[in-house]
Amino acid sequence: MRDPSAEEVQSLVQLARKRGARAAEALWQGETGLNLLSKGGRAPTSTPHQRERLHLRVWTEAGVGSAAGSLAAPEQAIDAAFRAIQPTAPSDGPVSRLHPLAAGLAVDDRRFGQLTLDDRLDVLRDAESDAVLPDPRFTASEFGYEDRSVRRLFASTAGARAQDRSTTFRAWASGAVQPTAQTAISLTAEVSARSFSSVASLPFGGELVRRAAALLAPPVLLPRGPVRVLLGSRQAAALLDRLARLCLPNVVESTFLAAAVLDPRIHLVDDPTSPNGLRTRAFDDRGVPPIPITLVRQGRAHATPLDARTAAERDVRPSGHETDDELQPSNLMFRHGTRSVHVILGELGGATFAPDDLAGFLGLDPHTGEFAATVHGTVFEGARPVGPALGVRLSGRLDDILSRVVEVSGETDRIGHVDAPAMVLDGFSVG
Repeated sequence: MRDPSAEEVQSLVQLARKRGARAAEALWQGETGLNLLSKGGRAPTSTPHQRERLHLRVWTEAGVGSAAGSLAAPEQAIDAAFRAIQPTAPSDGPVSRLHPLAAGLAVDDRRFGQLTLDDRLDVLRDAESDAVLPDPRFTASEFGYEDRSVRRLFASTAGARAQDRSTTFRAWASGAVQPTAQTAISLTAEVSARSFSSVASLPFGGELVRRAAALLAPPVLLPRGPVRVLLGSRQAAALLDRLARLCLPNVVESTFLAAAVLDPRIHLVDDPTSPNGLRTRAFDDRGVPPIPITLVRQGRAHATPLDARTAAERDVRPSGHETDDELQPSNLMFRHGTRSVHVILGELGGATFAPDDLAGFLGLDPHTGEFAATVHGTVFEGARPVGPALGVRLSGRLDDILSRVVEVSGETDRIGHVDAPAMVLDGFSVG
């Protein structure tokens, strides 16, 4: 894949202006990497990854048009953008030049170019050797790895020019357990980071086995009725990501968050500038340097990210969260507590249910806050695990649940793009 210069992207927007555009902007992105996949104990398959894309946007007196294209064929890209012109607000246009953040915010692992196939395969080999459980009811079925080196170039006729380079690494293991003849549970353990050493050193194969072993222990019965729930960092991360996706302009007003008064410890920040964050970058797809936003402040919906068009209509600065023409959450951080889960559960005493997986809270109705899902997990008596509860129908209203926080732990893990602490909540019911 050819590595273009920043001047080529700048020349494209200038050419669009010469062709009759009132204004223009362009984003070029190139990716290289490798995918590895091992299924059913077979030798891993290796697939190189290369992709480049160009997104050009032009404005004329008639409106705005955008199109994908190639820097190798600039005239065709411009023609396609002109053909796609649709009416737009008079305030719409490229974002004026803003002071760029340091390109180093998006972590570029300098080792990427020196990684060998054996280096990458070792990640899978280690996971496969860890994912062994002497129980025929457990099967490890798939191990995968992928890495990406991404270079981005942006230019506009408004004077904005930016570029950055970053790396991401991801690895996973999946399998299944069958505690009973009628119950089969799929499991996936995944790690992702901006540096190879972070992914290579995390025992995701062992994590898969630990969760499988907990679900294969002799089961216990969880009585119907109200239940205290422990969300580990992985489950809490899914919840926080779901909340962040509801905190979008023209969305949050119609959700349960609009009028909800949650526990004041619910404090959620979206920070695209966080050092080493999985979604940290120097600028978004509109060339805007990103800024942190407090989405939920002390239990109340507080602010929303803004795209360039909405920001222009309101005469304010866009937040730098646009990706693929959509607003997307970046690095999410939740205010954590100070004590460990073991200490919290020990002091609370009684039964606590810790679900293994909540399927990304897909069972949530964003308008009413009603949540319901059939889950499997571990029952604790105080701080002591007593066994798994299988096929539990867990339900509740999220506005009620998040107003009844028992305690937020000081144990925080980075799960993908979310820094999430474990938390203990009331308000769930077993039905």
